[in-house]
Amino acid sequence: MLSSTFSRLTNPASVANIARRQALRAPIAARNLATMSAPTSLTKDPSRSSINGASSYLSNVSDFKIIESTLREGEQFANAFFTTEKKIEIAKALDDFGVEYLELTSPAASTQSYNDCRAIVDLNLNAKILTHVRCHMDDAKLAVQTGVDGLDVVIGTSSFLREFSHGKDMQYIIDTATEVI
Repeated sequence: MLSSTFSRLTNPASVANIARRQALRAPIAARNLATMSAPTSLTKDPSRSSINGASSYLSNVSDFKIIESTLREGEQFANAFFTTEKKIEIAKALDDFGVEYLELTSPAASTQSYNDCRAIVDLNLNAKILTHVRCHMDDAKLAVQTGVDGLDVVIGTSSFLREFSHGKDMQYIIDTATEVI
């Protein structure tokens, strides 16, 4: 099952077909949503007492941007690996489909990740190329050197991560994020 799912997700034609099917379902979901009534817990607030209230939440959907992360998340399980050629094939297929943002593995992860990032940037796709980096200035500088259009900066802020993972306090996190951004 897992290999079948992985195969479908790594096949650019399948990725495009899955996205196309999801796009076709959206109007059906919106139409079904329009016929639903709101839960009784929402009826106390008149602006949320019917689907009209919910439709106001949906009215800004056209402003949403989706970051497609197959080229980052797709390798984050055991025995998963995309060659540079496969990454380029996937990136081109997603770009042809009209994906606006492609998220790549951090170039700080390895020399190969850095080179793959450069190779995809050099394709001059319509999609904006982003990369996921730790909230560390060296990682951010390395990512910028690849020519990406933007960075997704991550640092754990939960009390659990602050205590048991990186051990940094909130002031350190704020100061570091401010410097990196």
